[in-house]
Parts: sequence; structure tokens; C-alpha cells
Amino acid sequence: MGPSGAGKSTLMNVLAGYRTSGVTGSVLINGKERNARRFRKMSCYIMQDDRLLPHLTVWEAMTVSANLKLGKHMTKKEKKVVIEEILETLGLLDSCGTRTSNLSGGQRKRLSIALELVNNPPVMFFDEPTSGLDSSSCFQCLSLLKCLARGGRTIICTIHQPSARLFEMFDHLYTLAEGHCVYQGDVSGLVPFLSSLGLDCPSYHNPADYVMEVACGEHGDVIDKLVLAVMNGKCSIYNSHEKNQKELLANGDTTTHKEGGDVAVTSSLLHSDESLTTLGPNPGFPTSSFRQFAILINRTFLSIIRDQIVFSVVYIAIVYFMTSQPLDPVRFFMVLNMCVLTSLVAQSLGLLIGAGMSIEVN
Repeated sequence: MGPSGAGKSTLMNVLAGYRTSGVTGSVLINGKERNARRFRKMSCYIMQDDRLLPHLTVWEAMTVSANLKLGKHMTKKEKKVVIEEILETLGLLDSCGTRTSNLSGGQRKRLSIALELVNNPPVMFFDEPTSGLDSSSCFQCLSLLKCLARGGRTIICTIHQPSARLFEMFDHLYTLAEGHCVYQGDVSGLVPFLSSLGLDCPSYHNPADYVMEVACGEHGDVIDKLVLAVMNGKCSIYNSHEKNQKELLANGDTTTHKEGGDVAVTSSLLHSDESLTTLGPNPGFPTSSFRQFAILINRTFLSIIRDQIVFSVVYIAIVYFMTSQPLDPVRFFMVLNMCVLTSLVAQSLGLLIGAGMSIEVN
């Protein structure tokens, strides 16, 4: 958490492996050097803007994700069961026939999470997961992330300025200001930590708002003092909260009931059995290159048949007759094919250039 320009997105890109140039140091996982290529295959990064294909339905998007990530070792029936369980858990089963372009903001965010839950990643990164959502959708979204974390996953997300209700849902807080860490530890330990440095949070005041004010310099130039107190993030402030959470997980209590009328989420889906240290030396893709190509071709065909081809046919049919062109079927279909192919080639060039670029941020 931190104000705008504090370095939240930059730190997130480094941790997720999307930025490798212009940075120094090392990233360790359980005390061992991280292999960026392997880590990227067992983690997911859900951006602030939901990049969903607008012409696919929820079920079609989930089917494509399952075919790509689950491979041939699972039958179609087993994949269907996985998809239904995920959609039911996230409250999207009733919207499985709805196109993604017609979903609400909260539903789009949940669908983005559902697409990544297909292969059950142990590490999930979220960039501003509550951006653009109302208060109720924000609570539902963070409740879901809380359930995923209790299932054994590592959930890392950036958040700008949460309400007090949302702020209390986080287990661990890492606060940035001017590119430095000013606090790291339990959320409940933030107010006592600030009080020990002479920064008293007023009663009935949101601690998240107060620490943001401090990070912006509204209570004096105290950033250097905060950075020194936590040794720029090397010193963490904990209390009994984390111990209690670990005891719950050790006892197998991963069933979480959401508040506010939401459905209960069980550990059968949310529990992650994959470990960061058990991944093989050369993890491959679950599907072959030819199979991936076939799946993506089918997905692209579904998208363009509902968008470019249909609209091109309608447009050319109207323009051709309104411009008094010769009523020759051969000429009409020649013009129609030429216009459709031109639009498809133009899109292909954009996709080709995008595919040739690296996903890493310079």
C-alpha cells in the first residue's frame, strides 16, 4: 500500500517477474534463488484492467482456459466438473451463458480470478483488485482473496486507500513511501508502531487513511524516521494474529464463510497443494504446441465470426446496394471476400507484432 508514485506497481512487476531490466538484487523463495521461468509458470498476475475477450461467453472463456492449462490427462467431463465448481464458488454459474462484455465490474474481476484458478496456482498477484468497484463488490472481491489465502495460497495485491473494513481483512501490510518501506508487519500492529514514533492516529479514524497521510508528508517530514525504524522493510512487526492464522491452517481449518450474505467457500477448490519448492527442474506446458495452436485457432474463430465477419457482411451488404453497384452475385461476393480478408489481415499484423514482443517490462 502507498500513495501514487510510491513504487507499488514497480515492486509488483519485479516480484511477479515481469520486470528484469533496470533492477538489481535477487528474489528469494524460501531462502533459495528464484528461477524466473519456472516461477512464472506456477504463478499468475491479474492486472488492474480485465483483459477479457468481449465476444466469448463465460463458459467459453473457462473452457479455453481449462483446455490450455489442464492438458489431455483430464477428460472433457472432468474439466467440466472443475469449471462448474469454480464458477459456482465464485457466483458465476448463473452467468455462464453471458458474454464477458455484458458482465458487471465485479463479475469481470471474478471471472479473471476464475480463469487463473483452473490450474490452481500457489502464488497470485493482483494489481489494484478493487479498482472501479463499488463498496459491496470490493468487499466480495477481498473476501474471495481472503478465502484463497486461507486455502494455502500466497496472495499479493496492491491497494491504494482501502476502507477500514477492507483494511482489517489483510494479514500482512507492506507500506511504501517515496520508494522506501515505512512499515511491514501485521495490520493490527500499524497504529501501535506509529504511536511509538509520536504519530498518534486519532480515534475513529481509518488507520489506512492516516498512514497514507503520513506517507504523503501531511504530518511532517517523518518518512526517513519510519524507514529507519523498520530498516527499510527488513524489520517486521508481528503479534499473535499470524500465529493464530498458522495454527488454523495447520489444523486443517480452511473452510471460510463469507459475511454479508455471500456463499460459503470450501477448501476442496481453494486449497493449494502445490509447493513453491516441489516444482521439477524443467516444468513443461500441459498441452503440446500443436494442441495450443488448435485451441487458440478455435477461440479466434469464435471471436471473429461474431465480430469482424458478421459486421463486415452486414456493412458490405448495405453499402454495395446503396451505392448502386451491379447486381451480379459474383461481383458482390468478390467485394465481400476482399473486405473481410482485409480486416482479418489487418488484425493479424497487430497480433503478429504483439506476439513478437517480450512480456517483460523495460
